[in-house]
Amino acid sequence: MSIVLSKKGFDSSTGGMYMPMNGKTGEYAYLFRPEDKTDSKYKGVPYEAIPTNFYGLKNMKEVLEMKNKYKNPIAHVDPDLLNFRPNLREWKPTYGQKGAALGYLKYRGVGENSKGSIFLFFNRFKPWKNNGNTLTEGYYIYGWLQVGETVIPSKISNKEWHPINYHPHFSSIYTKDNNNLVYIASDKLFNKDIPGAGMFKKLSGEVRLSINDKKELLKWCLPIEAYKSFSRLKDYSKIDDKYCLVYWPQGYGQEAICPGDMQGVSDITIKKLREWAIDIIKKGITKGDGIKSKFL
Repeated sequence: MSIVLSKKGFDSSTGGMYMPMNGKTGEYAYLFRPEDKTDSKYKGVPYEAIPTNFYGLKNMKEVLEMKNKYKNPIAHVDPDLLNFRPNLREWKPTYGQKGAALGYLKYRGVGENSKGSIFLFFNRFKPWKNNGNTLTEGYYIYGWLQVGETVIPSKISNKEWHPINYHPHFSSIYTKDNNNLVYIASDKLFNKDIPGAGMFKKLSGEVRLSINDKKELLKWCLPIEAYKSFSRLKDYSKIDDKYCLVYWPQGYGQEAICPGDMQGVSDITIKKLREWAIDIIKKGITKGDGIKSKFL
């Protein structure tokens, strides 16, 4: 069982803007990255079909138009943590990966047999307006997914009848890559009264990764167990017996993993990081007024 910090959604290079938030209330709009792979069968999801109530707007097309970023009308809905499409026959929270990105996850033990592993999804959020904000620009965890099972779409003989065949990684464009996998969430987070996947309704200081408000936003405070156990995080330094400082290497991969089944990582470290992950999810739900529903 591994813990994965996973950066997903719009940023300055993917989509051309940081994710918008209300610095007073913590409300935010989650922006799926633009879809660049469609065909006659797989069309992606139009941004205008993704609902929001952010600052009174109706859909993600309106959010992007407000910032002059509406250049591609189609979104790649992944990770899919909120059921906003009532026409789906069956929906489950999912997250797909393929190619080199999946290869890196597999190498760190988060492949086909990764039941129980936890993804903590984060990104950089920026206040939409500057008027007495209590939350400032920085990196925040916004959602999670605990792996309940995995599916390799290329091994499914009848994809049209599979319950998550709507997922982009089930399309022929994605299944051309044999290294292609979809993680499906568990029903509950370690049998607790928390869903196996979801998004915080609002952001809060409890889910903020950036330790500074205005500079060095890639400098994070994490539990001491993260000290040299997560892959890709750089320049570790201990603060005390509970916490350490690390740097996220911008532009270098999308995932940082504390592997649960590799040499050099103790069971105690994994246990404590799992407890930290569960605790931050609980705090994110409590301080963020619950879990998102209906509106992204």
